[in-house]
Amino acid sequence: MDIIEDLKSIRLVKKISILSDEEVFKKKVALYKISTEVLLTDPIINDLIIENQAIISEIRPEFSIILLTASEVKVDKLYDALQPYGIIELSKSGYAAISLITKACDKK
Repeated sequence: MDIIEDLKSIRLVKKISILSDEEVFKKKVALYKISTEVLLTDPIINDLIIENQAIISEIRPEFSIILLTASEVKVDKLYDALQPYGIIELSKSGYAAISLITKACDKK
């Protein structure tokens, strides 16, 4: 049995489409935990956040969380840029994707 048949056997799967990379919009989500002290005292961190179109998602006394939704290349680029400032923790998702085809979903 191949992967398509395996997916069809899952009760909640209604339809399966095989799409090319050009037909899919996909992004990864990355959460970078860094020291709040470093975030608030080093202006380069803020520049990196802006340059990479990331956001500060959470600020706590001990640490802050930077959120980035981007390609894997950009996720890795921000990781490399933040590494010298001390990343406490990193969490990356797999790809979240959606079809670029404009056909409406079948709601049956």
